[in-house]
Amino acid sequence: MFERMTHSDLEEVMLIEKSVFSDPWPGESFASEIKDKDVSLPFVARLRGELVGYFVAWAAADEIHLGNIAVRHEFRGMGLGQQILTFVIDEGYRRGARIITLEVRETNMPAISLYRKNGFGEIAIRKRYYRDTKEDAIVMMLTLETKPGGAKDVVAQED
Repeated sequence: MFERMTHSDLEEVMLIEKSVFSDPWPGESFASEIKDKDVSLPFVARLRGELVGYFVAWAAADEIHLGNIAVRHEFRGMGLGQQILTFVIDEGYRRGARIITLEVRETNMPAISLYRKNGFGEIAIRKRYYRDTKEDAIVMMLTLETKPGGAKDVVAQED
């Protein structure tokens, strides 16, 4: 269901990006992420071969930062956002990350609810973060801890 984003995915990714976000990333940004094999994690989600969502994250040191996540409108409510987020968290485990961070619009209650349900907690506010609306961003973080024996566990953040 998940595969690394390629240049051949860009047209579909941009259609979703422009339909989901009021201030979409430019295509050049996605193209740059595809080229960066060291830090960037651009992935697409497919359902029966159809591109239905994507995410871009970055892995640096012991952190994953989730920069962009989207699901096509007609596929919302099917649990795809949860599946994408689970994949990102699993990728954090695979890479030995200690934390996963992200920013989310303060009014994006469905996303905030999804992140909270998965153990993310609010750690900061970025005032006037979003260019288009000057809306604040909530910075959220999930801590991944190692249990005795090497297995990792998600530690929920306090609200």
